[in-house]
Amino acid sequence: MAKVGDILIVPAGNEKNLHNMDDIAAADGSLVTGAGYNSIKVAKAAGVETIMEVPGPTEILAAVRAGRADAGAVTYFTGANLVAGLDDVELSDASKQPVDGANWVGIGFAQDDTEFLAAFNAAQAEYLGSDAMLASVAEYGSIGIKVRGVPRELTVLEFPGGSEKIISLGCLASCLT
Repeated sequence: MAKVGDILIVPAGNEKNLHNMDDIAAADGSLVTGAGYNSIKVAKAAGVETIMEVPGPTEILAAVRAGRADAGAVTYFTGANLVAGLDDVELSDASKQPVDGANWVGIGFAQDDTEFLAAFNAAQAEYLGSDAMLASVAEYGSIGIKVRGVPRELTVLEFPGGSEKIISLGCLASCLT
């Protein structure tokens, strides 16, 4: 139930002024990110030529701290947790990240569990944007969300060539801005 943007981990002081993939490309800088992360596609589209892929967040942090990369791309919450208490790295300015690099977090339900889905949708409608919700996310730097009156529709998605199905709540990708 979230849209989480990427952030760059950079050396303290951010002397190269790197805040997004365009900045890295313009500086002819290097990026480290996780193997299979969406940031690889975003970096390539921006023209970043040097992209190091590592297994995950710990290795991304290590590469930046060791000076093997100018910046490391992770999601905002991962980055905030990784740099907490460290004085040799910091996060770039999140407001300078493009929207197309954001990740949507979704929730799936069993196809035949319509009763639970209805209860979940009712609870979600009550909770999203409430004072209680905003208070619970305030420690993470949330400035709030806007909930739009979009109908919550059940959609069953079938994967090509397979029998696996998931249920998608249409409002998760369109209710939050």
